[in-house]
Amino acid sequence: MDYFKLSTPSIILLILSLCMIIPGLYWIYSKKYRSDLWVRETGKNIFYIGIFFFLNVIVFSIDLPKLKTKNECSKDIQYSKSCPK
Repeated sequence: MDYFKLSTPSIILLILSLCMIIPGLYWIYSKKYRSDLWVRETGKNIFYIGIFFFLNVIVFSIDLPKLKTKNECSKDIQYSKSCPK
């Protein structure tokens, strides 16, 4: 897709978010840690932080000037250089 630009920091943040989401889900839903409330709460917090990082990667990777149509670009002088041709 042309609307996303993944840079090196966003790829690193994506990998970090996945490395936080997967163990978080394991700690939340594992039968092994069902009775250990501290581990389950820590898993929830790590899961939420991972989701936050993942959403940041999605939001900051969107290339906004490419989302504009040609009509919007012709009206808007500020973004006329960055609009798609």
